[in-house]
Amino acid sequence: MASHVSTTEDEDFNAVGAWFLGAKGENHETLLKLFELTLHLHVKSRRSYFPDDPSPITPEMQSTPIFQHNIARLQDILSDFSEAMGDFSVPFWNPRYLGHMVMDTSMPGIIGYLSAMLYNPNNVAIEASPFTTLLERVVGLDFCGMVGYNTRNSEAPLSWGHMTSGGTVSNIESMWVARNLKFYPLSIKLALRNELQFIEGSFKVRTCQGTYKLFREFSTWELLNIRPNDVLDIPTRLESQYGISPTFLANVLRSYSVQTLGKGYLEEKFGIQSPSAYFASAAMHYSWPKSAALTGIGSENVIAIRVDPSARLDPKDLKKKLDKCLEDKRAVYAVVAIIGTTEHGACDPLCDILTLRNEFQEKGLSFLVHADAAWGAYFVSTFRNIWESVHNRDSTLRFSDPTGGKLLSMGE
Repeated sequence: MASHVSTTEDEDFNAVGAWFLGAKGENHETLLKLFELTLHLHVKSRRSYFPDDPSPITPEMQSTPIFQHNIARLQDILSDFSEAMGDFSVPFWNPRYLGHMVMDTSMPGIIGYLSAMLYNPNNVAIEASPFTTLLERVVGLDFCGMVGYNTRNSEAPLSWGHMTSGGTVSNIESMWVARNLKFYPLSIKLALRNELQFIEGSFKVRTCQGTYKLFREFSTWELLNIRPNDVLDIPTRLESQYGISPTFLANVLRSYSVQTLGKGYLEEKFGIQSPSAYFASAAMHYSWPKSAALTGIGSENVIAIRVDPSARLDPKDLKKKLDKCLEDKRAVYAVVAIIGTTEHGACDPLCDILTLRNEFQEKGLSFLVHADAAWGAYFVSTFRNIWESVHNRDSTLRFSDPTGGKLLSMGE
């Protein structure tokens, strides 16, 4: 368990100094020892796995000319590469350089990356990464608690999270989710005409405006504007009301999903003339139109909302554009609220956006609201009193070791 003591400002500065290699490489001996320790522990792990197996790389092999040649070549290439990196890279690690939002990599980050890389885990599935997938869950929940999301009270909505390689991938994922959610009711409607026909005479869903009706009677416009929570609730309701298991439902919908059929097929099948829109501040990161291109939404359907003099999204301009969508019967995937823009650090008025969504849902238009908080979440985490109010800093994160069943713990 990690201990936490109050420190003076100088002590905080000294503590941070232990996290980095330093502008002059002051901590190089420490980092070298950490490199050696990491490699030593990794090799120990390799040698303990079937220890009686013969070594495939023998001393005789290591003494051959071709082996020695390849080792020497590796050293030469490493030397050339490192010198070129030193001569021509941007000095993000130096406090004199403040031209970009990148800085020095922390030593815990370097060592953690090296240690995990040696084991080459693939976090796409737990069978390929039984330990690091569990770590990902722990860290995801830790981040949720760090910014104030509920992770413990089961009576309130619980949060969860997972790790990505960066903000661009996170934005791509969020747009992928918004696209799938928007087309999910269309897939259900197709399945209702076939494998799920036995429930079409009784299955009711709430419309965007709050009334319940038979799902089979929903118009295309109504299907595209079911409130997000009601869309997400459909699988749970199908299981509780009709005994349709998640596995059975997933197998049925595979033939009708947007990921199988493509967005264009579903739009043509349901007579959708106008492509759905995606709204974000004019100060949005360039990854948003890129994400739209990758997900098939189309970058031209990412519509910029005017900003005010403080570089914040203008709710009046958003309302104007939403009114136009309602008039033209053009569906909306989502509205992005940027909580800390890349260039300006501006926070869009999230409460105003949510109020607008409530207003337009009464008129029959609904959409996701995505808070892009790459900067804002970090900012919130710097407030120690908030962190302490949502998370016990003296607690220990615990999880079961899937390979041995023993209880492991990580001090926060």
